[in-house]
Amino acid sequence: MKAALFRELYELAHKDDDLCILASLSQHPDFKQIAHDFSSRFIDISANEHSALSICEALIQTNKSVILCVEIPSFIVRWFEHLLLLLPKLPGRLVIIGIPNQQSHTNSLYHHARPETVLMQLIPRVTVIAPSTHEELGVLLTHAHTLKQVSYIHFNNLQKSLVTEPSAITPQLFEPIKYSSGSQVICIGIGSGLSRAYQAKLHLEEYGYSTALVSMPTIQPLNEPILRKYLHSYSAFFVFEGDVPTLGVGSKIGNFIAENHERKIIFKSFHSSFGSNNLDFRAITLEILELMAQFNIIPNNQAWQRK
Repeated sequence: MKAALFRELYELAHKDDDLCILASLSQHPDFKQIAHDFSSRFIDISANEHSALSICEALIQTNKSVILCVEIPSFIVRWFEHLLLLLPKLPGRLVIIGIPNQQSHTNSLYHHARPETVLMQLIPRVTVIAPSTHEELGVLLTHAHTLKQVSYIHFNNLQKSLVTEPSAITPQLFEPIKYSSGSQVICIGIGSGLSRAYQAKLHLEEYGYSTALVSMPTIQPLNEPILRKYLHSYSAFFVFEGDVPTLGVGSKIGNFIAENHERKIIFKSFHSSFGSNNLDFRAITLEILELMAQFNIIPNNQAWQRK
């Protein structure tokens, strides 16, 4: 963490008596000064992280503005579905500041696979702010605080000068992020296609199928050991690529499945050109259901079977 963040948070708390700040003192002891000077408006979520979003909602309902400081990406991954349900309903201001933990590796080349990007895709009111300099932090944080909408700030290692794109990056084997478990179907989102995979998951679950949602980074090579585990766990793979299908990740996954499957596997890849930028998910769901019927994969949701 950089001192600039705490300085700006301190100044905001000093200027706004209705501002509440939530953070974990055990993980980030640098918040101690803010916690001491604004004790009535600072909430330590060290032992209460599971209640953090409920606390935020209650404070906002009483016309308070809230800044929630959490570790990224672990918090977003754990609370992804809760955030999807909560954020659209909030009437006031919530700013989420994501603090990378030591295991987090942020790289601008695969930023579209980050969980917060999915929130931005699914919920128009979410603003994603990623400051790159100390000077930008104060301006952006103040701006986010004054907006009457939900904001997300990804706080990375701030530089004294603008962050420049590295000329070359050694390929790394990034592990896919699994947002939800399922036993029959796996919907894989590539980059910004994760929001489309999530919508397809919801439609499939309406028809009784147990569906998992996974984010697959676009950095090559593919994580083949993880894909092999998925091959043994699921009978149907549906891949949703982002706005740049030329990356060819979907076809690479399809080729891998064709070369490594030991039983019948359903595979289908979709991308934006299927229907401009607005995929017809009902049509996609019907196409998927026809494939499932051909392979005699029956929904395992007992309540659905009784309808």
